[in-house]
Amino acid sequence: MLLPKNRYLEAATALLGCQNQAEALLTALENRPEGSFELYGTGEKDLECGLLLLINPGSTVTFIASPVKNEPENSKLKALLKEALNSPRLKNIQLAQAVLRPDNRALVQTFTEAGFTKLALLDFLEQRRSAKKVRIPKGLAFTSITSKSDTSLGELLEATYVGSLDCPKIHGLRPIQSIIEGHRGDDPTVSQVWCVAELEGEQVGVILLNANHKQRAIELAYFGLLPNWRGKGLADPCMQYIANQTEQLGFSTVTLAVDTGNYPAQKLYKKWNFRKTKQRFTLIKKLS
Repeated sequence: MLLPKNRYLEAATALLGCQNQAEALLTALENRPEGSFELYGTGEKDLECGLLLLINPGSTVTFIASPVKNEPENSKLKALLKEALNSPRLKNIQLAQAVLRPDNRALVQTFTEAGFTKLALLDFLEQRRSAKKVRIPKGLAFTSITSKSDTSLGELLEATYVGSLDCPKIHGLRPIQSIIEGHRGDDPTVSQVWCVAELEGEQVGVILLNANHKQRAIELAYFGLLPNWRGKGLADPCMQYIANQTEQLGFSTVTLAVDTGNYPAQKLYKKWNFRKTKQRFTLIKKLS
């Protein structure tokens, strides 16, 4: 059932298993736009299962669920998922996603039985050490992107998806404008540092950096090269540009998420001193 506000702490504690973390989650939720989340749970007195819906820019919704330990809990959570998927707030949502710990196989199975399909196993990486230094070749320039450039940005993004090993199953499931809005988000404290990489005036790739001033970290939301420019020595100079931007903005940490099957990207990020902080299994369900 959809929970009233006076049961939010109970539900958040069921989700995270720790009241301190639950209180921090609720504080974060209060800063989200009105109507952008819902909490569900079973049990009139003591909460047995909890489910959080996060409605995101870009017409997606993220599900976070409490652990499943046995078949009765599995059945109750599936019933919650069914109820939540029929929420009026999801009327115009195109894609549902769940981000789960890979060791919780029972929970993965619960979402699979609810119609979700496996997308990818993601490594969440973080760079705290000073990055290596390489020379940015003459003729390679980085042109800032503004919201007025969404049409051309969309065309470029779609071109970089061709042959990409980063979550290839998700390509084509949403309009490109929804993807751009998802990268952009709705937090006014996060600054977009987006650019097109050009070599001698020819577009070769795109870099989307989101500067989170609250967390004092830069998120590398997306980095992609056009297929005919891969393997030609441009990845390292682009990473140097990211390092330069990070330093100029006064940050010391860069974060990102990458498909474990994206071997070229994994190799690149390891070379640039990124280290894994956690791993999550992602599932998706097309809604409209």
